[in-house]
Amino acid sequence: MIYLLITLLISIFSSDDNDFFSIPNVNKQIKEHIAEDQRKDSILIYMKQGKGFMKDYQKSHKKNLKRLKKSLNQETISSSEVKALFKKDTDELQQMQDSLIHYRLKIQILINENEWKEILKPITHPSDKYVKKKKKKQLREKEKIEELLAETKEMISKIMDDGDKKQEVLIAFDEFTNEIDDLIEYDHNYSYSKNETLKNRKATKHNLEDVYAVKNKIRSEIHQSFHSFFGIAKKNTTEDEWKDLRKELKNLF
Repeated sequence: MIYLLITLLISIFSSDDNDFFSIPNVNKQIKEHIAEDQRKDSILIYMKQGKGFMKDYQKSHKKNLKRLKKSLNQETISSSEVKALFKKDTDELQQMQDSLIHYRLKIQILINENEWKEILKPITHPSDKYVKKKKKKQLREKEKIEELLAETKEMISKIMDDGDKKQEVLIAFDEFTNEIDDLIEYDHNYSYSKNETLKNRKATKHNLEDVYAVKNKIRSEIHQSFHSFFGIAKKNTTEDEWKDLRKELKNLF
């Protein structure tokens, strides 16, 4: 179940207009609006390198989730192990972001203002059809995530017997759920059409780092709330309840 949740979150966080390298048909736009072959070739090389870092991170991210899922099979798994896996993933994410900033800055130098505006036009001034399709996709993904979280919460209620301890675990799970809601909401409003830094050809390294920092902060809060929930759940469940709960959490990843 949480594997489906994470898959949906990955889909949302790699949405079309979240990053210059993931803009739909951006290479086609570059080829169309950059006339000089040498400059165009250099830009396309940087694009390939940037996308390569994105693919490398996505592969590593999936491996990290598999490690977490495997760890949840172990009765002795500690909250510090969960925290370490989240830290590893965060470090790799930030390394990818640093690389994307590096190559975006190289690309910005090679593109003039008019070319930049033309390349970004499909995403800064999207068609009604594109907007409608994107909103429909976002709503569908949000509903699926809410359904998955609700099913997990219901399962926690069924697994646990002690009313007071169950309530403490459910409150911690609600905090984790709220952090996911915040990130989804932020991500749905994080786009080239709404963010001045993203569409600014003269954006600096510091400007771009600030953009990533906001989302990273919310991601960190999700990790912290899950880590907290994990510790509270482990402390408040019997041996059999913890075994059943670990199975449920394992399915999430």
